[in-house]
Amino acid sequence: MSVMVYSRLGDLLRDKNVTVRDLQQRLAARFGLMVAVRTLDRLARTDRVRRPDLELAAASAEVLGVGLSEIFAVETAVADKEVQPNADGLGDTDWVILWSLSRATTGSRNYSTFRTVAPSAIASRLRCAH
Repeated sequence: MSVMVYSRLGDLLRDKNVTVRDLQQRLAARFGLMVAVRTLDRLARTDRVRRPDLELAAASAEVLGVGLSEIFAVETAVADKEVQPNADGLGDTDWVILWSLSRATTGSRNYSTFRTVAPSAIASRLRCAH
C-alpha cells in the first residue's frame, strides 16, 4: 500500500482570505501557540507532508472553523483490491489517515499492529470522554 499525505492548509487560507501571518496571530491569541511564520509557510505548501505536526494542524483547523480532515488530503493506492468500509464503519482511507497521524506522534511504523490495537484504544478513549 502506498500512502501520501498532502497539506490543504494553503487552499483553506486562500478560501477564507486569511494570511499565514494572520493565522500565526490567531494561534497565539487563542491557544498561546508561538509558531514561526516559516513553520506555517511549510504547512501551507501543497507538498507531501511526511511528519505533520498534529497539534499545530488541529489548532489551525479550530481557528479556521474546519475539521482536521480539511487540513490534509490523503492519497492511497491499494494493489488490486476494491476499498470497502470495514465492520467498524471506517474505510481503508480513514485508517490510513489515523495511522499517518499516529505515526507522526508515536513513531509507530507497523500498520498491521496499528489496525489491530487502535480500534480498542480509540473506543476506550471515546468511552472515557463521555
